[in-house]
Amino acid sequence: MDELPHSRSPRFILIAGILFLLLLTACLSPPGGLPPSDGSPRPAHPWANALRALDPADAPTPSNDITAVYLRPDGQDLQIRIDLLDFQAPKQVSLDVRIGDASVPEAVPLDIHIPSETASTRISLDPLLATVIVDVPLSQLPAAPRVDISTPEDEVRGLTLDSPIPTQTAPLLLTFYDTFAGRFPAEALRSWNGAHTGPRGERHGLKHLLDAVEEYQIPIVLLDLKEPENLSALDAMGVLPRIRQMEQEGTLILPDQTEQEVFFGFSPSQFTYSEIVSRSHVFAFANDTSHIYHPLFSRTNFIPIATETDTTQPTPDEPSLEVRRALLETTLNADEKDLLVLGGSLRDSTWGSPDMVGAMLAYFASRPYIHLLAADDLITFPTKSGKPELRSLPPDESIDKLKIHYKNLTQPVLDFAANWEGSPLSSCVTDLDKDNQPECVLANDGYLAILDPQGARLTYLFSVARIGNSRYLHQLIGPSWQVAIGLGPRSQWNPELGEAADPGAYPGAFADADDPFKPYEPAIEGNTLVFTSLDGTRIKTFHLTENGLEVKYQTQKPVTVQIPLLVDPETRFTPGWAEKYVQEKTPGGVAWGLEYGPMVRIQTEGTITIRAFNESLDLLTIPEDPDFEYPPGHYFPFPMAIAEVEMQDGYFLWLERLP
Repeated sequence: MDELPHSRSPRFILIAGILFLLLLTACLSPPGGLPPSDGSPRPAHPWANALRALDPADAPTPSNDITAVYLRPDGQDLQIRIDLLDFQAPKQVSLDVRIGDASVPEAVPLDIHIPSETASTRISLDPLLATVIVDVPLSQLPAAPRVDISTPEDEVRGLTLDSPIPTQTAPLLLTFYDTFAGRFPAEALRSWNGAHTGPRGERHGLKHLLDAVEEYQIPIVLLDLKEPENLSALDAMGVLPRIRQMEQEGTLILPDQTEQEVFFGFSPSQFTYSEIVSRSHVFAFANDTSHIYHPLFSRTNFIPIATETDTTQPTPDEPSLEVRRALLETTLNADEKDLLVLGGSLRDSTWGSPDMVGAMLAYFASRPYIHLLAADDLITFPTKSGKPELRSLPPDESIDKLKIHYKNLTQPVLDFAANWEGSPLSSCVTDLDKDNQPECVLANDGYLAILDPQGARLTYLFSVARIGNSRYLHQLIGPSWQVAIGLGPRSQWNPELGEAADPGAYPGAFADADDPFKPYEPAIEGNTLVFTSLDGTRIKTFHLTENGLEVKYQTQKPVTVQIPLLVDPETRFTPGWAEKYVQEKTPGGVAWGLEYGPMVRIQTEGTITIRAFNESLDLLTIPEDPDFEYPPGHYFPFPMAIAEVEMQDGYFLWLERLP
């Protein structure tokens, strides 16, 4: 390639530097890059009509690799924009711009070298976007300028303001899983805006991805955000209105996880990321991630999901070279069915890191030939015939086993309670949770108590409310594994230990602190159940009456007992649920539960302290602070409260439901 001569004219002033904010304004798509919600056409990218050339990534040196050139009149200037594959500093750039006369080829051209000590024109360089903008006064140019651009290793020649606009685009789909986790407030805050939770020890969370999406109006897919537990926690944090608004505006695609018609204000989606939900468009892990598949005689389209790698994650320097090259390759690919899918696990990648994801999306927004796929685009995108070869990510076997283990222990008990019709029960012979150990049951027409001789624990307490001829079952007490799995250290999980599989769980009320699953000998007579420790040092007596459950301790030394209060836990799947839980003082005790009922009242001679999940809700809108001492309830599962009671020998404790 011939090297172009330096500028021959000293009349202009060269301004070379990084004009970051100015260039962002000039290069990026303004808000509204998505189709407006009223159905009017998508606004054009401000550089779309100026694009004159696209060039493959084929130069050995990224700073010498021209990828796109734009020409447009800008007031009194001709504005020339040159996209390079990459450059880290202005000194790496070596560009020659020759502007001749298209109508008079023999006319002396204007030559501009970048960088140059001789004054020639106004130039802005932005390493962040790998973009160079040259502004040349039109008064210094011929009426029909012809522009040639070259570097030591690449060139694009013969461009004019009348040159055809390239029509190629790079269809780009951003898909994310592991988007959020919110079993308890501390985990929800870490997933949203955590301190040192990123893969490089940086601040990290879903909030930062959403901030960048809103700023650059780029649509993304959050595959598992609509899982019921996620929406419940996000509702408690007060951020669901923002997420619903972004979905309505088209920046968020939220596939369905359940078959409910309306869930937390979200209408059913045309997309799903669940095997149990039937939709016409299914996101799936496939070996071929560059096509959407439509099997013959099927109504279902399979849309590929990205799996992140170190080379496709955001970096401090925006997209990696691999991503930049893939975007150009997709753009110049003649296959109209080809697309590029990026993203992956949000939890494990830098897509949630504020200093990196913003730069990544800024780069995408700066290139008008990158077509970020929104919901309507996915529905109409050309498909490849046939069924894709599907695969699955390596499962997290430890948590999956633990979930199945506790579900198998919990569901039979909940089914038993749901089918109980109010008949009196008094026995210790039935294995309700299918763990090969019998449980004890006390029941009358108002209460159902399920107790376990392994620890002499009250694992579940239900009460019955009657309105007219209708009967309603309310839960008052339950183990933490009913609502949250895996609270203890992963290294200590062991499903072989039955209910003790997770040492971080709250296994029910009145468990002994030193050994929650220590065997007791049960003796039941009528509505009274007596548990005696095998060494005879502790006796727990449970007496069920029409008005509640009385508990008496006989112990050689004072003990502190915990009572996990789990009042109607399904309430957490209704909008505004967290604000409905309250604590009240009552004569001789305290009550906890739903403001308009039910509540569970605890009365005792000892001291009662209740700490609950909602005592840190106001802190969930503030970035996580590792040096801040959060209250105990910050680490309790949604929607649990823990009552701690000081019990001495001969003390009584009373549990009852308030209307």
